[in-house]
Amino acid sequence: MQDAVSAFHIFGDSRKAVAMVDCNGAVLSCNTLMTHLVGKSVEDIFGKRCTELLNCENSATHHCILDKISHTRQKEHTFCRFKDQWVETILEPLIGKDDELQGAVLSFSCVEPPAEAMQKLLRTQRFESIATITTGVAHDFNNVLTILDAHTSLLEVALAKDSETLNSLSAMQIAITRAKELTKQLTNINKPPTISNKPVPIQEHIIDAVNFSLIGSKTRLILNIPENLASIHADTDQIKQLVCNLTINARQAISNGHGVIEIEADSISVRKAENLKLKPGEYIRLQIKDNGSGIAKEDIDSIFEPYFTTKPDGTGLGLSTVNYIIKQHKGYLNVRSEPGTGTTFTVYLNAEN
Repeated sequence: MQDAVSAFHIFGDSRKAVAMVDCNGAVLSCNTLMTHLVGKSVEDIFGKRCTELLNCENSATHHCILDKISHTRQKEHTFCRFKDQWVETILEPLIGKDDELQGAVLSFSCVEPPAEAMQKLLRTQRFESIATITTGVAHDFNNVLTILDAHTSLLEVALAKDSETLNSLSAMQIAITRAKELTKQLTNINKPPTISNKPVPIQEHIIDAVNFSLIGSKTRLILNIPENLASIHADTDQIKQLVCNLTINARQAISNGHGVIEIEADSISVRKAENLKLKPGEYIRLQIKDNGSGIAKEDIDSIFEPYFTTKPDGTGLGLSTVNYIIKQHKGYLNVRSEPGTGTTFTVYLNAEN
C-alpha cells in the first residue's frame, strides 16, 4: 500500500475534503476538511464507508463508481445531495506496482452541478424510484402466477389422457415458471445481485433465455454458444434476464417477424492496446445482432434511460434493466446501430477467477 500512501500525500494540502479508501470503500485516512464536512472525528471516520458518512440521497452512486474505476482505472466524478447542498465527488484510482487497484482517493467540494451532470443524477434517482415501484408490482404479480400454476397442475391431472392438451399445459407451466423467475428478479432489483463465490457456466442459461424469448416467433435464429465458454462469477437469474431483454428487444425491432437474429458468445482476452473501457483480463463476449429497423442516431444516447422508448407499446424498462445488471456485474455494454439495417449489442462479462 506504500504507493497509495505516497499518492495520498499529494492531496495533503488540498483545499477540498479528502479521504483515501480501500477497494471496499472503507476510509483509511482523511484530512481535517473531511472531518468538518461530515461532522465527525478522524477516529469516527476511520473504517467507515463514505456512503455511510455522507448519507446522501443517492449515496449508492459512490459505490457504483468505485466499482467502475476498478475496471476503467480512470478518474471519475459524481454529485450527491448532502445537508441541503450539492457535493461533487472526484474519485481517482490508486494503482500499485503490480497494476492492482489498491483503493481510491476521494475529494469532496460543495458546488452547483452542471446541467449535464444534473440530468445524469436525475436518471439515477429515477431508476431507484422505478426499482421501488417494480418491487411491489412484482410481488403482487407473483401471487397471481402462483394461483395459475396451481390450477394448471390440477388441469394436468384431470386431462391425463389428452396428450395434445397436456402438451399445451406443459408449455404453459414452463412459461409460468419462467415468469415467476422474472418476478423474483424484479422483487430483488433493489438488492445487490447474488454473485456466485465460484465461477459458474452460463452457456445453458443463455440458450434457455434465448429460446424462451423467441417462443411463437417466426424470426430465424442463428445461435453459436460454444460448450467450452468460460465460467464467470455471476447471478445466473440476472444473466438470464439480461439475455431475455436483449433478445426480446431484437425480436421487437424486426417489424414483420421474418428477420434474423444472430447470437454468439466467446471467451476473449482484453489487452491494454484495445479500445475498450475495460481493464486487461479474461472476458466473456456476448453479441446479439438483428437485421431490424435499427436505432436513430438522435436516440442512441437515450436508449438506456428508464421509460425511454420509441415503440408504441414499449415500457422503456428493458434496456435500462440490462444496463443496471451489467454494472452490477462490473461488465461493459456496447451498441452499434444503423437505421434500416439493424443493431448489435455487445456485452462483456468478467471471467477472471
